[in-house]
Amino acid sequence: GFLASTAAVVFGWIPDGHFSIPHAFLLCASSVATAFIASLVLGMIMIGVIIGSRKIGINPDNVATPI
Repeated sequence: GFLASTAAVVFGWIPDGHFSIPHAFLLCASSVATAFIASLVLGMIMIGVIIGSRKIGINPDNVATPI
């Protein structure tokens, strides 16, 4: 998330020649927070799939890998 926001700030700065520190901080914070939330949600879904497949008696490797 941080590298993507840094690239976005640089690519936005090149054509305009204008750099805004508050804008850069906001963009960086929102992209890192979005990456964290997406990773957290995906991890929770995968934990649920693995626990559910073990309760049903299916091998979790055969279920979690395609997902």
